[in-house]
Parts: sequence; structure tokens; C-alpha cells
Amino acid sequence: MKNENLAERIFCDLRNAEIKIVKASYRVDGHKIGDGNARQFNISEINGSFGFSEGVALFYDNLTFTEAYQKLIDAVKSLGPELKFYSLVMPRKACTEARLEEFDKVVTRYIVDYLQMSDQLAARWDVLVGPAD
Repeated sequence: MKNENLAERIFCDLRNAEIKIVKASYRVDGHKIGDGNARQFNISEINGSFGFSEGVALFYDNLTFTEAYQKLIDAVKSLGPELKFYSLVMPRKACTEARLEEFDKVVTRYIVDYLQMSDQLAARWDVLVGPAD
């Protein structure tokens, strides 16, 4: 999955579900992006075990990537027939990789963190999305 653009996959699944996506909002340094209706979802991975969660906490549910992705896309679809994506802060420290993934109005964030307490790498894909205005 690491070489796949999650934003493109989300875009295709939402388009197939006939969900409209409006122009994304991007974070500007010093300003918080999102609104009261935006929700953050993520898929996390450590040692080949995946999890899905809402918010900033990571969970490893011993799922396959496909199972975790299905939970994420179901949660995104439940937000309504017209959605807006928001960019997230790109960390500059404590991660080995960080990138913004974009595809036709869908924005996601991919991060690989080093977990010093367990000497492991953990990956996460974050999505900040809400109903369109």
C-alpha cells in the first residue's frame, strides 16, 4: 500500500458512490484548517497489522489493510452526499516520512513515525473531511 496514493483510491470510491467533492481547503502556516463539522479518520499500521480510528488516537485492530480501508471509506461516505477535504499539518520532527497525497480535490496525509519506546516504525494515513458548506 505504501506506493499507492490513498487520495486517488478515496476519490474513485466516492465517485462510484455518486458523492460530490468540492474544492479542498489547504492549511496555511499559523492557521487552523477545518470547521466544526470536519472529522479526522485514520488508518494505522505497525508490523503488518492495520487499524481504523476516528480522531488522533491510533488503534491496531489486527485488520488487513482492505478491512481498515473499508471502515474508513464507510465513515467518510456517512458524512453526506457532498464532501469537503482539508489538508493537515505536515510534521517536521519525530517522523521518518511525511507527505501530502492529493487527487482531484481529495487530500490525505501519510506519515511514518519512529516509536522509540518499542524501536519500531508505525505508518498512518489521515483524512480530515466534512460535509460541504
